[in-house]
Order: sequence, then structure tokens, then C-alpha cells
Amino acid sequence: MTAAQLLARDPWWLVAGKAVAIFVLLLLITMFCVVYERKVVAFMQMRVGPDRVGPWGTLQSLADALKLALKEDITPKAADRVVFVLAPMIAGACAFLSMAVIPFGPEVTVFGHTTALQLTDLPVGVLFVLAAASTGVYGIVLAGWSSGSAYPLLGGLRSAAQVISYEIAMALSFVGVFLVAGSMSTSDIVQAQQRLWFGVLLAPSLLSYLVAMVGETNRAPFDLPEAEGELVGGFHTEYSSLKFATFMLAEYINMVTVSALASTLFLGGWRAPWPISLWDGANRGGWPALWLLGKVLLLLFVFIWLRGTLPRLRYDQFMALGWKGLIPFSLGWIVVVAVVKTLWGQDAGFVGAGAVVLALAPLVFRRKHASPKAGAAVGRFLDSLAGFGVTFRAMFRKPTTEFYPEQRKETPGGFHGRHVLNRYPDGLEKCVGCELCAWACPADAIHVEGADNTDAERYSPGERYGRRYEINYLRCIFCGLCVEACPTRALTMSTEFELADLGREPLVFTKEQLLAGLGPGMAAPPHPMARGASAADYYAGRVLPAEGSAR
Repeated sequence: MTAAQLLARDPWWLVAGKAVAIFVLLLLITMFCVVYERKVVAFMQMRVGPDRVGPWGTLQSLADALKLALKEDITPKAADRVVFVLAPMIAGACAFLSMAVIPFGPEVTVFGHTTALQLTDLPVGVLFVLAAASTGVYGIVLAGWSSGSAYPLLGGLRSAAQVISYEIAMALSFVGVFLVAGSMSTSDIVQAQQRLWFGVLLAPSLLSYLVAMVGETNRAPFDLPEAEGELVGGFHTEYSSLKFATFMLAEYINMVTVSALASTLFLGGWRAPWPISLWDGANRGGWPALWLLGKVLLLLFVFIWLRGTLPRLRYDQFMALGWKGLIPFSLGWIVVVAVVKTLWGQDAGFVGAGAVVLALAPLVFRRKHASPKAGAAVGRFLDSLAGFGVTFRAMFRKPTTEFYPEQRKETPGGFHGRHVLNRYPDGLEKCVGCELCAWACPADAIHVEGADNTDAERYSPGERYGRRYEINYLRCIFCGLCVEACPTRALTMSTEFELADLGREPLVFTKEQLLAGLGPGMAAPPHPMARGASAADYYAGRVLPAEGSAR
């Protein structure tokens, strides 16, 4: 009995259970992918990556989801509100659909009912995946159009052009598989790879698909629709909170979908890799789903590897690769597959033809583009291939991250930290409100207002004191010029360096925050100067703490 016949007999509760299981699996894989990507890219850059939330940073994706959910949901005034809300829903819903036709294993028994580990099996299952992916792009295009802004619109238009270009190449890479397998059903294609994977038989098709799937999912180095250096954030510039999270979820699910499709069409699907396939029980029970998941994770690593190695392409280079490279290459390879199937029809013929095509393709390109400029482009391409080895080797080197100490360390004495307004031994303030520190500050971070002392209210020795004193730490560069300009040594810099808050206003420190605390023998001003002492005695340091003064 075929997989389609088995699935047609499934009761409603089993169909619902499979749908829920796929939904939950995709959500869990997405949460894993967020940490997986950040960790792998960190290792490639000899960093540690997320390590604060959960054991070894494994709960970072959960923290990111909570952060996005709690952010303010903003809708621009110029946006088309209905389409603006529907766009992320379309992208997210279509991302889930494609996994419905991916087979996770052979026949199994669930509560006495024999079924296939697959939600549904269509005679044109691969075309269903292409249709779902094409419909999902409407979400991106509508998001750009409905935002009412120029940059999202440009990102949406880029996405439309990108999908048209690379979906053609992706569809052409499937034709060789259809010709050899004789079917468009995903389960039939997996059965056709029982002896040898199509990734070996049809290596040029696999190569074309791998490039096209990166372009189809808008991932680096093909992430032109959201190029932050050109379009701020691209099509999702105006989105925030859960709407933005939905686009992010759709992107990662699309990565999983195209990886699962590549595994199904070219890497044997749920079948165990050689030499594990020599074991009789390798394709029974829960093992097939594990093999498929391992292949998906391997292809996800390829996505991340590309991001960590290659810079973003220019838009003209990107489109030229699709229309002048992948599409002609795929069309030529289809002709070769058809000829080999008609004349020989043997596995060895496909393998040999694929090897010949892969060997001749660079020679044809070199002859067609025989110019110094094209030669330089080939050289840059070879250099980029060498970069993959560099990033891969860097993964196994010791990270050079400077860990933030769990316990605070003592800073050196000359460290330029937070400012302190000092006092005299009896508690009077040293600042005389001269404003020399404000004039010396190159960042214009200090604001001082002086006032006159009176006999009734004296805050400092002499005639004047600093009535208002503020330092804006959003501007301060901690150069220390203000300290050097102070004539009374009223201003010094401590070793306190932690300055952080949720807003801007708390980082503008006032006089009360900057004043040093009252030590032994000090009294809080205003109060008279020490008996018999003059301002010169204070400046010369001849005044001692007052006895019996309150702290």
C-alpha cells in the first residue's frame, strides 16, 4: 500500500495530531535555530556568543521572544492598517504549509492504526511546496507596500524580483529529479533513492538548488530585501513587537522547509546515510525522523556558514547570478539528464555526466567572459571559497572574548570614572562656581551656575559657590580636562565606571548626585566657616574637621 493510500485512511484525530506535532516541531526548531546561529557565528568569529540566559545560553531565544512580545506595537499613520496587519500573518501561515508534504519516515503504527509519518502526500507535492513559498512572498511585498514608507517599499520590490529570479532556478533544479524518479510525490522520490541518493546522481541539480534556496529565503549573502546598509531594515522597517517576530519566525521556518526539501529530494530523505544504512534497523522506528532532522541541521549549518563567511552581494551581481548563471546552467543540465536517461538510463551515466558538466562549467564561463575584469571576478570568487576554510578553522580555536567579571575588580587609581564634587574637612563645598570646568569641557557636557554666599547661608569659603552643577554623561568623554581646569581641586574623577539606565534623563547627574558624602567631622552646609579661618586658610588646607559635627 502506498503512502497516499495509507494517509487517505487516517482518522481525523490522527490528522490533527500530526498537524499539531509539525507545528510544535517547527516552533521548537526555530527557537533552537536562533541560539544555533548565534553560537556558530560566534565560534567562527572566536567569540563565546550568548551565555547568560539559561545553561550555556540555550534559553536566549525564549528571552528574545519575550522581549519582542513586550515591546510597543507601533503602526505608522501613513500605513494601510488592514494590509499592514495581514502581511505578517500571510508570511507566517504560508511558512508552515510546506512541511505538510515532507515525509518523516516509513509506515508506523499509532494506537493500532497503520499510517505514514507524513501529514499528506500529493501527486504534485514538490509543486505544492513551490506554491506555498511563492504565496508567502506576498506577505513581504504587501508589508513593504502597506508601510507607507520608501525603504520598505523598495525592500518589497526587491523581494518580488528576487523570488521570481531564484524560484525559476529552483524549479529547474527539480526537473532532473522528476525525470529520474518518475514522480513529483515526495514519498515516491524518497523511495527512488533506496540504492543511491540523487545528490550523488544529480550533483549539478543539488548545487543549483543549494544556491537557489539561499536566494529564496532572503538569507545572507542574498538578504537584499532587508539590507540594513541601504534600506534601514527593508520590508519590515516599520514593524515591531509580535508582527516583527512573525516575520522572523517565517524566515527561520522557511530555512527549515527548504532544508527539509533538499534532504528529501537529494539526500535520501528519512533514509539513513551510509554506512549506517547497512544496519537492518536503521530505517525503522524513530530512527528515520532522526536521520532527516540531522540532515536538516547540516543544511542549516550551511546557511549559517554562508552568513559568517561571505559579504552581501550587490544587487546587480545577485540578479546576474540568477538569470545569467543558475537558469542557463539548470536548462543545460536538464538536457543532459534527458539525453542520458534516454540513451543509457543507468546510475553510472548520471554520475559521469554530472562530473563532466561540473568540470566544463568553469571553462565555459572563462571562455565566455575572457577579459581582465572577468578574471578579477573569478579571483575574488576563489578567494571567497578560501574564506570558508578560514571561518571553519576558527570555530575550533579558543575564543578571545573578555568575560565580564562575576565579582567586581578594583580599578587602577588613575582610572577616569564618574566625577565627584569634593568637600573641605568641615563639610563646606570646594566648588566656587567659576565655570572654568564648563569652559574646558570639549563635549559641552558640564553646566554650572554660580551664586553669592551670605552670612546666613554659606556653602563654600569665599564669595561664591556652585548653586547648580550638572554633568551630562551622554556627552562626557571622560577626558579629565575639567579636573585640570578646576582651581580649587573641587572636581576629581573616581574609579566608579558603571553608568547605565533605561532613559536619558537619569544620566544627567545633578549637584546632589555628584557631591561627596559627609565624612567624620563634617557638617552639611550651609554653615559658617571655621572660627578664625579665612578663605585662604581653606585653600591652603589649614582647616581641620570640626569636632562634634554630625556626619
